[in-house]
Amino acid sequence: MKRFNLSLILLLNLLTLSLLAQNYDYNWITGYGSNSGNPDFGLSILRFQDFGKVDTFSKKDSSFDMDFFYVSISYIDGELQFYSNGVGVNNYLHQLMVNGDGMSGFPGSTGEDGGYAMVQGGVVVPWPGLSNEYILLQNKGGFFPDHDDHRWKVTELLYSRIDMNASLGEGEILNKRLSLLQDTVIWGKSTLVLHANGRDWWYLENKLNDNVFYR
Repeated sequence: MKRFNLSLILLLNLLTLSLLAQNYDYNWITGYGSNSGNPDFGLSILRFQDFGKVDTFSKKDSSFDMDFFYVSISYIDGELQFYSNGVGVNNYLHQLMVNGDGMSGFPGSTGEDGGYAMVQGGVVVPWPGLSNEYILLQNKGGFFPDHDDHRWKVTELLYSRIDMNASLGEGEILNKRLSLLQDTVIWGKSTLVLHANGRDWWYLENKLNDNVFYR
């Protein structure tokens, strides 16, 4: 039986709405920014709607690259709020929000090739009890060339608080890259699981080379 020790409890008390009414995942943003020099490059926006319908849009004038790392969140009515490639955070206007750069640890950077190189390295959900505020959780990775196993490792779990009421509704990161957990966990496996009460969420991380889970 797997051991669930060294537990870090992060219960997110979301608004008491049915999951089907919470359209937080209605917009997906993919693609490469037009700064590549190729006129065919740009972002693709997939908007999922009820009954399996999907609308697609193109954003050709964006310099944002979406590759390995990807998170986005929409309002409960399905309207896009913001998205991140792990390097910067863009708002619904596809503009870098206030304090939205340096998410990968390099202040002043608004982009790297392909964004932050970690698949499933972050998640975002509404902040408990605060209207139109969100918590973005992300893995901090590092390269250890002298290690025989797993040279790329996650060494820390970070969180940022994002307020979409700020800057006239265009959003601002109030607190950025604060430490929540310091330990080596499996690379890029961030997972949220809905609590049995239908309201809260469990955030899960698996310690590297061990049967220990943080939740």
